[in-house]
Amino acid sequence: MINDLLLITNLANSLSCKDYFTDSSILDFDQCLKLDTPPEWITQPREFLLNFTQREIEQRIKITQPKGIVIDLFLESSKSTASNLAIDLTVFLRLCDVKLPIIIVSKGFLATEKDGLIIDPKSYQTLIDLKVGKFLTYNHAFNKIISIDSEVYPIYEYLHQDNFNLTEFLAEFSIVPSDDRHQMTNEWGAIKLAFNAGYTLEDIGYDFPQNTYFKYLQKKFSLDFLTFTEREELLKEYSLPTTQNKINLSTFLKNKKILLIDDNAEKGWTSVLEKIFDARIVSKSSIKDFINIDRQEYISFDLVFLDLYMPNSHGNLKEKENSIKLLEALKIGFPQIPIIVFTASNKSWTLDEVLEKGADGMYVKESPEFAGNATYSKENFKNFFSTVVNCLKRYKTLRPYWSKIEFIFQNFLPEVLDIGTTQFESRITERLKMFFGLLKRGLEEKGFNSREFYFSDNELVFITIWSILNEISEAFYEKIHPNDIEKYIDKKGKEYFLTPIPGYNWKIKGQDDFLIKYKFELDYDEKNNIVLTRRGLPSLKKKSCVSNLILIHEEPYFELKSSNREEVKRELFLQIAFLILKCNKYSIPMLYKEDMTTNLYDLNKKRNKLYLTHGDYIYKGFFEKTEQEKRKDRAYEITPYGDIKKLFELVGLLLTGQETIVDI
Repeated sequence: MINDLLLITNLANSLSCKDYFTDSSILDFDQCLKLDTPPEWITQPREFLLNFTQREIEQRIKITQPKGIVIDLFLESSKSTASNLAIDLTVFLRLCDVKLPIIIVSKGFLATEKDGLIIDPKSYQTLIDLKVGKFLTYNHAFNKIISIDSEVYPIYEYLHQDNFNLTEFLAEFSIVPSDDRHQMTNEWGAIKLAFNAGYTLEDIGYDFPQNTYFKYLQKKFSLDFLTFTEREELLKEYSLPTTQNKINLSTFLKNKKILLIDDNAEKGWTSVLEKIFDARIVSKSSIKDFINIDRQEYISFDLVFLDLYMPNSHGNLKEKENSIKLLEALKIGFPQIPIIVFTASNKSWTLDEVLEKGADGMYVKESPEFAGNATYSKENFKNFFSTVVNCLKRYKTLRPYWSKIEFIFQNFLPEVLDIGTTQFESRITERLKMFFGLLKRGLEEKGFNSREFYFSDNELVFITIWSILNEISEAFYEKIHPNDIEKYIDKKGKEYFLTPIPGYNWKIKGQDDFLIKYKFELDYDEKNNIVLTRRGLPSLKKKSCVSNLILIHEEPYFELKSSNREEVKRELFLQIAFLILKCNKYSIPMLYKEDMTTNLYDLNKKRNKLYLTHGDYIYKGFFEKTEQEKRKDRAYEITPYGDIKKLFELVGLLLTGQETIVDI
């Protein structure tokens, strides 16, 4: 009886060679066949059998330390399988680095002249040509008569003839995956992302799916195509630490918290993203699970990864439309939260579709179709890296702006609320949203537009937020006709009771502070006679507009002083400066008010020189230069961190009466 070889066979099969082995040397495959397939293997029941049996064999090897493994050729009751299970198991063991000789045995030959092959051609070729195992009939394996040593079964002679070579096998062997392409990409992509980022399976605490196809890929192809030097260059490009040569993007996160909405989240993606971002990954495996997240938790995420094919809110119907609808709803409700679409789809039009619905980028998970393509693997990872980093850099600016926009929405002063037919609040709300959209586009803008078309989104951002000042001026000033009868005395002491000529006085609503308050006097001709109207009444002329803001020596500060300057009605920045200094809704220190008016003065000069506009005056040489020349001549550039920020904070103060500091 044989007790130093391990036999895998069906004990219930009457044709089995079990009688040659001791009971302790037999693994009953019937028991494996009776197992229920676990949910995670439900689409691959055959692979589950291979995986479970391999683990049982490994345990037996540790305990009994056999000299070899013997597998009965037919482990299933039916022979009409696409491939032979015994040979599939042999391949699986080889890919799991089982070093023991493997011999496959059968009652009869593999082929006869009469019946032809009794196993499928692919299995035959794998066994014989690729030498994955040695084949023996029962007669050749266990007949002592043909043995050199009659005390030993002939099978022992063949143990020393095992000449399997894994490298040669992998070069010739090809395998048809047992699952669909989409699922394979979801499972392969996570591990490839980890390795190209510099992490190992031990680092992420996750292994490949334990099926034949992935074990084959793992053995045949390199998992890390991005070299140490290439990773270092990427890290240096974005000023990231290179000490461990592992990609770590935590420096771009504020809350160290990322949301992953993906039904494959636990297929390696959660583990990989935790390492790459050094952050907490909250994963949701369906839209149904996600909808329970409340608003405050959602806005705490630094970044959202959304799989393109997700089960709907009922937990079924895994379709792209489900994710697209969720994407659109989230971007409308929370434009300040960046969303990158994860997908296994490599269709070119998918990117256009998700960007149309508001996505901030898309990453195509690496497919095993490109397992041996180093160039594709490197570029795919670099695309992931640049997509994520550029997105997070943009939103590091965008999120503070949106936070203050929401603050403004919730704290509008009464003057700008929609009352009656006025729609200041609605119009300003539109402008602020327009501002945010243009700001986002400006951060995404490429230099080509500015160079070739003399076009700058940031300048449009500036002009958009400046336009809100018009709304503010109209909302805060009360314009009154001075129609009351007043007493006038001429140079001879004669009294007249007259109504002033039409003209608007500009007064801050609810206050007695006038930006414009006209004074009138009797009109005299060159002979010092009173000029009469057609009705024979003394004519009046405007004498002055008091309480205007005027500039002293063109320095960037303002002084309240009486003036006859009519142009204050046209100079928006003077109207706004008066509000800052005099409106009692802005109960802030005078020093801060002075800073705001100084900023306003400087911003107005820049606004007047922006392309396509010349503001309240045409400066010298305006019509003598092209837009390209003007842009080159400017010593400043409009950016979200400079002039846009100053102007936005000024508008925030005017709309809410409170400091509105953008913390970029």
